[in-house]
Amino acid sequence: MNQSLIEYIKNLIRQGYDEGTIRNTLLNAGYSPYDIDLAMRAARVPKRIITTKTLVFIFIAVVVVSIIVLVVIKLSAPKPVELDLSLVPLTTTISPGQAFIVTAKITNPSGSSTKAIVEFSISGPDGLVTEQTATATVREKASLPSTIILPATIRPGFYTLKTVLSWNKKHVEKTVNFEVTEKPITEAPLPAEALEKEAEARAREVQRLCPGGCDDYNACTEDVCIEGTCKHIAITPCCGNGVCESGETKITCSVDCAPREKTPGELVIQAKTLAQTNPAQASAVCNSIGLRDVADECFSEVATITKNKQLCESIVDSSIRDGCYITFAYENDFTVCEKIENRYTKNSCNTLKNMYKYSEMAETQS
Repeated sequence: MNQSLIEYIKNLIRQGYDEGTIRNTLLNAGYSPYDIDLAMRAARVPKRIITTKTLVFIFIAVVVVSIIVLVVIKLSAPKPVELDLSLVPLTTTISPGQAFIVTAKITNPSGSSTKAIVEFSISGPDGLVTEQTATATVREKASLPSTIILPATIRPGFYTLKTVLSWNKKHVEKTVNFEVTEKPITEAPLPAEALEKEAEARAREVQRLCPGGCDDYNACTEDVCIEGTCKHIAITPCCGNGVCESGETKITCSVDCAPREKTPGELVIQAKTLAQTNPAQASAVCNSIGLRDVADECFSEVATITKNKQLCESIVDSSIRDGCYITFAYENDFTVCEKIENRYTKNSCNTLKNMYKYSEMAETQS
């Protein structure tokens, strides 16, 4: 068979010429139909046939990848933010024209910084008296002192402050009751404008005293109010501040001086941090975890971070170990396929391997 003729035909096919044009060109050049047919058959690139088995492998690979993505999304989803509200009024008895001062204490157990809207409204015997709105950014807790000036013309009786805390399309509502009493007449009544100015001045003076309080819920600080600003002064030594100070011992303050064993979860976090700088020490931390399933997950995390597939061999649970190996297959290291025990996971690994080979062949031929 004329090899140069075959290469010539291959070159024409790559350039986009159809077989009819190539055949006519060769006939006009003097080649026999028999030689042309042989050369054409030899020059044709065999079509790749995707078998049912290959499609099944591809499907399994897609399912495995989808499951992994869903698990990662679920694990990385932020915790829902739930806020709580409590109201602390400065007093529950005031006179017309005075300021009703209340502190809205907001707690946020999630620890995620959240913007919130606080709506105050006061209602009494004659319906709605006044309302106002404030905003706050809450990370762990926040105190929001609010001054609500009552009209000088308000009549005595029992009133209700309704407070609505709103965030992320959620809300919580709290109420507090107070009484408006008749203001004793000791002198000629002041004009309404003067009464409001007097109430504002009194409210500002009260707020200088930190009406919401300065308690930071820390037994190791002295909480004081200075000119309306809370100050938290550290108390030393203090049992409970996390530092074993002079005069403290394991007997007198075990919480500070006795070493606390880290939880399995804390050890996993420590191992992941060490994996960046000291892989050997990270592996040792994983090995020190008493719970086998947590230790296996720890080895898998460290293996992925350090790109060391040999750490997968330290995993006892076969399903976690297979999951550790398959992550290296996603990085085009298919030497791990033979180490995978689960046949479905192994098939997925081999599917990825074949797909990678096909893509390489396609790039080479193009």
